[in-house]
Amino acid sequence: MKCLACGSSEAEAAMSRCPRCGFPLIHTVGETGDGEAALGKMAEEYRRKKLSGFSFGLLTYRHEMREGRLEQSSVQEVTLPVRAFELSQGKIFWQEGRFARIRGGEGVTLTLVIRKDGTRREIPLPVRAPETEGFWQTGLVLEPGFAVRLAVGDETSCSCSGEVPLLPPARPEGGE
Repeated sequence: MKCLACGSSEAEAAMSRCPRCGFPLIHTVGETGDGEAALGKMAEEYRRKKLSGFSFGLLTYRHEMREGRLEQSSVQEVTLPVRAFELSQGKIFWQEGRFARIRGGEGVTLTLVIRKDGTRREIPLPVRAPETEGFWQTGLVLEPGFAVRLAVGDETSCSCSGEVPLLPPARPEGGE
């Protein structure tokens, strides 16, 4: 059964709540008419509430030549200008900034920063460098179950990281 709020398909028919986000799983029989619109509105309000307060950043590194060697000179966090509830499931939100790229096909680890309610998580994400011309953009894509992926590349060629859950799993059925 697919959750109306987070899009996860992990729920089983006997469950009363989504195991990923905790939204009630509502079973209907026959035509629901206006009920479908009301359920959709409830799901959207729940989604906004669960995803509100999240902000994202990406750690960037500056390098300099020192005594004939390339060395890291600074680390800076670049804010990704999107709020989690503004993301559309399955669609990449590209940020405006552009970054130098590495040769396509090589592995690179990028560090995503996720903030919410005063907590800050730094998550290193391995990504395969896409085959692109020019500079990279970075973006985020919302996945089912309130998870995100980091995208690098451009609108014609990109690679995505693995999923990063934004929320801890919902409590099991009957859990406190």
